[in-house]
Amino acid sequence: MTLFRNFWVRKLAYSNKGGNNIMERPIIYIGDNTILTKLIYTPVIYLDPRDIVQAHIMLHGFWEHGLTSNFFQTVKPGMKVLDIGAHCGYYTLLASLLTGPTGEVHAFEANPAHFDNLRRSLLINGYNHATIHQVGLSNKNEEVILYVPDGGGATIINPGSQYQKEVKMKTVVFSEYFPPQQVDVMKIDIDGSEPLIMDDVIKIVDESDNIQIFLEYAPTLWVGHDPKVSLQKFADRGFNFYKVAHTGVLEPTTVEEVVAFPGPIHIDLKLTRN
Repeated sequence: MTLFRNFWVRKLAYSNKGGNNIMERPIIYIGDNTILTKLIYTPVIYLDPRDIVQAHIMLHGFWEHGLTSNFFQTVKPGMKVLDIGAHCGYYTLLASLLTGPTGEVHAFEANPAHFDNLRRSLLINGYNHATIHQVGLSNKNEEVILYVPDGGGATIINPGSQYQKEVKMKTVVFSEYFPPQQVDVMKIDIDGSEPLIMDDVIKIVDESDNIQIFLEYAPTLWVGHDPKVSLQKFADRGFNFYKVAHTGVLEPTTVEEVVAFPGPIHIDLKLTRN
């Protein structure tokens, strides 16, 4: 498995330098704004090319070089992985590939279109050890509006006129829906709803001595919440903070530096006790 992992990390680096030709991978349009293609790591994936992120994956066969390479180096066979905010399922598929049939993967995605494509992607790859949950994780059980733009992404926080579609959905209290338990790796990217689940994430952390967390931090989406309060809880539990550079290099940082990050873009963080 180590040789397999190292091969794909090198393949990713080669592709990131422009060495990946779109013609090397099949891209099949199957109708209803859906294509079927192959990631450079072998899994096949259903995508909606109208979505900016998914269009990139369709063209290049990967997404977020730095984060992906770290994900490959972190996830091991037999691990339990949570993908919170699975989107099209890119990281869910990677987690399913890397954990293998002895592992356990849980993907949480509220967007109906993303959920349906991810469901089909898991089926076609035969990843029976992965479970997908069509729920929005929050700190309340309620019905809310999911704002979905034409270009990708979705949020329960009303961002304005750029969002073209509104979908009714239910949110659930994270710790009630998914009881705190031992987890090895957690990826969190839910477009501004992160502060709503941080207390419940901490409950999982307290059950998981060696957990490693990938967290997207976008200050403009944390409006109304004090990020220092949430992030300090991890620091108090012995976590080290790293910024994941585009190259894949982990750059040490602190809660204070993260909170001071001005935006408007996001930063990818890795939190680990090791």
